[in-house]
Amino acid sequence: ALGDGNKALDRDLPLKKKMQLKVSKFNKRHLDNIKALVMDKDIEERLNGLSRGALMGWVNAGRMMQWLEFESGGKMHWPLLTIHFRITYPTCHDINQVTRSPNNFETIIGLGNGEIFWYEAFSREYSIINKERITNSYPVTAISWLPGDPNLFIAAHKDGSLIVYDRRKKLSTLDYDVFNVENPSSHFAVVKSVKSLDQKTSPVAAWKSLGNGGINALRFSPNGKLLAYVDKVGIVGRLQVIEFHEEKLLWSQFAYFEEFNCICWSPDGRYIITGGGDGLITIWTFEGRLVARGEGHYGPVTDICFDLWRCKDIDSATNFRYIFGSVDCNGRILLWDFMLQNIVKPKIA
Repeated sequence: ALGDGNKALDRDLPLKKKMQLKVSKFNKRHLDNIKALVMDKDIEERLNGLSRGALMGWVNAGRMMQWLEFESGGKMHWPLLTIHFRITYPTCHDINQVTRSPNNFETIIGLGNGEIFWYEAFSREYSIINKERITNSYPVTAISWLPGDPNLFIAAHKDGSLIVYDRRKKLSTLDYDVFNVENPSSHFAVVKSVKSLDQKTSPVAAWKSLGNGGINALRFSPNGKLLAYVDKVGIVGRLQVIEFHEEKLLWSQFAYFEEFNCICWSPDGRYIITGGGDGLITIWTFEGRLVARGEGHYGPVTDICFDLWRCKDIDSATNFRYIFGSVDCNGRILLWDFMLQNIVKPKIA
């Protein structure tokens, strides 16, 4: 786990006192960011009728967050719950896979004003993290729970900050004037080390990507050891991979043209795929080597995802078949079938 060996990181802290969302409290001052919560009148009956393996998820659209459930062969029903934000909007969210259970659906939601909204859907308990933006005032652009940890999560802000929050602790400010840059050309700095003994408050760690644009997306590797993220340098996108337990940058690569918008790891962790504003999808090895670029989109690529059920070994460890899909801003969806042996190498003149 992040920070193992640092005794100042007390992992047995009690949870902060949580508040419960109620419709009658929405006009209170501490809920200025929330305009309304609309609940399905049959929500209790619907939840009790769900099977143990029912598919549920959150969708952010405009100023709304909707809690959806898919039952009866994938048919979408009316939202169980809709949260309407007033003066800000949701930008990203992630579900806690460690605490997820038939009675727990814990989600963190990044907001455009820099705050983070923690919400547990069944109990309707919530808390606001980075309230009044005391740690970072820039919009949250990407967010993810740390692999295997029920309380720590990482949020990327528009200024290029990567901040690890502990939702149980009070927040403090960060000193961005002091950077620990081991390699000035690496464009990666440690603002607060996870090895620091000052761990009474959150954040427990903070890093800075030294580009001129915010971080668009981040993803942890399947084994939970590496963190890949995409940001911007000048007018060109950049992909960086860090060993976040050691707070060390491993490598950087740049886009062919424009910026990267999305990123995804292959299920076995061998490859990273990025999608960019140039309409290309790019395949990299986990060591940073460019493998191939794919054409077919008519606009910027907005998301990429592997088909976990169809990626499989063919006959050996080096002959692996990957199926993944990508979508662009025009709604065009492409499905890709990738095998390393089928890559056509350019001819040398």
